[in-house]
Amino acid sequence: MHVFALFEAGHEAGHFLPCHVKQSCRRELLHIPRPPISSGMKTFLLVCLSSWLGSAVIFAAKLYERDYQKAWAAKHGGKCEVRMSDGTRCDIVTETHAIEVDWACKWAEAVGQSLWYSFQTNKKPGIVLILKSEKDRKHLMRLPGLIDGKGLGIDVWVVGSK
Repeated sequence: MHVFALFEAGHEAGHFLPCHVKQSCRRELLHIPRPPISSGMKTFLLVCLSSWLGSAVIFAAKLYERDYQKAWAAKHGGKCEVRMSDGTRCDIVTETHAIEVDWACKWAEAVGQSLWYSFQTNKKPGIVLILKSEKDRKHLMRLPGLIDGKGLGIDVWVVGSK
């Protein structure tokens, strides 16, 4: 069974063509000229294109954990991705610290990893906590209670949204 669509256009209204025929083919089969693009439509398309490109630039500017890691290590004289004796990699190792860099929502994992890297390197544990927004402060607020309450001796640095 074929489904047909009524294609109405100007003086040649009433022609039937199968629905599976593409719009551009329909125009050719019916000899219907393509309407010109109005200046309003051009402006609309330009605005759409520029907003899409703007969002692409914003998307391209998204920072990853590794970006924060490299920047912090460069500023504080650390080495990135240092391999430990057990095959794990410490995010940053400085002269005094073994540091885990992580997003604020992963603060608990950062505590465990920094302590492990500290044990592996015989250096002081540290965490660089990345805040994406002000909402991430709730995660930051949990760290001092745990670190001080359990005497973990972890140093914490904050990067990102302040």
